[in-house]
Amino acid sequence: LIAIFTVEYVLRLWCCVEDPAYEASIAGRIKWMRLPLSIVDLVSILPFYLDIIWSDDGPSSPNSSYVLRTIRLLRIITVLRLERPLKALNI
Repeated sequence: LIAIFTVEYVLRLWCCVEDPAYEASIAGRIKWMRLPLSIVDLVSILPFYLDIIWSDDGPSSPNSSYVLRTIRLLRIITVLRLERPLKALNI
């Protein structure tokens, strides 16, 4: 699941310069990354990778930081954000 969200985030970051509001290459991507939903997406996937980097036992180690576990709850927001488009498509 994290891999899917990571790929989606990277692809949206890569393609955001196609939108006229973000057409400057680097500045446009930074502008896009500062959007509230982009920040939520980044914060929801970042703890997984931070946990891998900081933990000696891997991502599911019981020694994981309490802060990282708390931030992981933001993934729920990302999943719930998908609910609205799916209702619009009657899926």
